[in-house]
Amino acid sequence: MNVLRPEDVTVRAATLDDLGAINALETECFDEDERWDDDAWNVELQMSGLVLVACVKQQGPDCALFEEVASVASFRIAADSSELFNIMTAPQWRGMGLATLLLARGLQWASDQGATEMFLEVRLGNEARALYADAGFVPAYERSNYYGPGSHALVMRRELMSHTAGRQP
Repeated sequence: MNVLRPEDVTVRAATLDDLGAINALETECFDEDERWDDDAWNVELQMSGLVLVACVKQQGPDCALFEEVASVASFRIAADSSELFNIMTAPQWRGMGLATLLLARGLQWASDQGATEMFLEVRLGNEARALYADAGFVPAYERSNYYGPGSHALVMRRELMSHTAGRQP
């Protein structure tokens, strides 16, 4: 089992240079029918939202250090609402707080942008619901057959404290 030290994790905004690593991570995390294609991620990285990556320092077999994209999260804002579009963590790094870290950074970013709420959709039965509940998300409503016939989504919502409220222009 891997052990993470805070100094071994870097969180930053993703760039187009991360596209290959993001696609490789998605292949590792999702079935083919659940993955975003290259074009979708390319668009996501160029939109006005936020795509965060958590990179973990690793030592290769030749003892050289490198950074591995271990977790990715994508957020967007429209008016005063924000949405978590996608979050994933490589199987070998799950349970170590990377998704929680990215989610916290995304919540802060959305709040700083003036959003007063964040939504997300999660497949019913997905164990990630516990992560979202721990982060303060509550069930809002279900979307029947959202992921295909018989595969429903739960829409969850969390209120945000807007950090721009009351600021002078």
